[in-house]
Amino acid sequence: MLPSKLTQLLAFYLPQYHPIPENDEWWGKGFTEWRNVTRGRPLFRGHYQPHVPASLGYYDLRLPEVREQQAALALQAGLNGFVFFHYWFGGRRLLERPVDDMLRLGKPDFPFCLCWVNEAWSRNWDGDSRDVLMPQAYSVADDIEHIKWLCAAFKDDRYLKIDGCPLLFVYRPSDLPSMRETAERWRKEAAGRGFPGLFLCGVQSLAGDLRDPAEFGLDAAVEFEPTSTDPGPPLRSSDPLQIGYQLHRVWSYDSLVRKCLERDLPPYRFFPGLCPSWDNSVRRREGGVILKDSTPAKYQAWLRELLYREWFRPQKESIVLVNAWNEWAEGNHLEPCERWDNGYIDATRQAIDDSRGTIASIGSFQSGMKVVLTPQYEVTGKIDSRRSGPGEAHLEGWSVEAMAKGAPDMLALAERLKDGGFGLIGPVQAQRIPRADVAAIHGQASMLSGWKASYRQQAGQPAPREVVVLALRGHDRSVALVAPLIL
Repeated sequence: MLPSKLTQLLAFYLPQYHPIPENDEWWGKGFTEWRNVTRGRPLFRGHYQPHVPASLGYYDLRLPEVREQQAALALQAGLNGFVFFHYWFGGRRLLERPVDDMLRLGKPDFPFCLCWVNEAWSRNWDGDSRDVLMPQAYSVADDIEHIKWLCAAFKDDRYLKIDGCPLLFVYRPSDLPSMRETAERWRKEAAGRGFPGLFLCGVQSLAGDLRDPAEFGLDAAVEFEPTSTDPGPPLRSSDPLQIGYQLHRVWSYDSLVRKCLERDLPPYRFFPGLCPSWDNSVRRREGGVILKDSTPAKYQAWLRELLYREWFRPQKESIVLVNAWNEWAEGNHLEPCERWDNGYIDATRQAIDDSRGTIASIGSFQSGMKVVLTPQYEVTGKIDSRRSGPGEAHLEGWSVEAMAKGAPDMLALAERLKDGGFGLIGPVQAQRIPRADVAAIHGQASMLSGWKASYRQQAGQPAPREVVVLALRGHDRSVALVAPLIL
């Protein structure tokens, strides 16, 4: 009853952890992000700092064995590839060695693609123009030179592609003078080099990028948490011993997850994303962002929901992005740390396995199958609107399992049979729709309890006795009646 869909789970990857001449000049001899990471200190009760790496240690990305170990961990987690941050400034590349070595050596054997981080480098780490270290410049000639270099990387067999089209992310499409014209030049140049096309994605990291990617001439938009979402007012404390609340902006991880899940998916092609945690206070003395009380279990629940929701989306292409694999100075990493060890690696794998297990169990319900109601399986809810006409009916509402308080695994249309059973027709067209109003009453687990069902009688087919909406639970094949449709 469910579409056959393979969701790719990718993680953004920072290729920073090795010295380069530019950073030697700007920050001191031998500088890498590890210098920032090691100076982390807790700034309030329960503040997780410093972030200390576990099995991989304070690694150097010039070492091939480090990259091999990272790929092995990523495979263990169930990731389908890395999205390497790619730094190009008018023909000059920075932090290029890990990718260059990977392309030259052909190892590790792990899929990847690139994300052009097209922002200026500044002393305050956020692309601000007040103290620029490496400016970003754009031109027609640079567009051509850039795509020529990119096409060489696209030829690598490990490079991720969608229908043969190399997958490329642009971090700040609104920064370009005309992202649309740049995209046109890139596509033309790539076609001339034998590629069937490009699959270009805009990262929604700034307010100016939160729009339909077609406006930029791009194919899809990418959620980039926590910067894509406003989690609401920050937490406050006047306690002088809780200095972190005065120096930085602090939110609860739970509030970000809630805001992300309660937001409706946009009507354009969109790839959802999430973050395991976030804390960039080690990069700046004040004005940083801290998400408190993040845990592998909370991340796992968020990821599981995103992966499961992807199965119900009509969009053909399916990717979920994790930000990030190794942003240690942002307190944002799947890589093992001393506090959680392999917790985020294991949580990623478990979320994948859980979502696939639910899908497999629901897959045992097939269209045309006869089912009967399960007395002990109860579902509560409400019908918000009902419309009907000759041979058709439309229904909208929400449904929550009475015991678990979460949305049912799946809702399906079915015909009531003469013997009191039901013949399954197919899944409800729109389900797992965010309902903040329901979550306010029944709890966070019920956030995605909304649904919209439609039925149209096929021309020349006999009218069914009655069409209903059923709730289906996979692991024990339980069935509950949600509501009848009135034709």
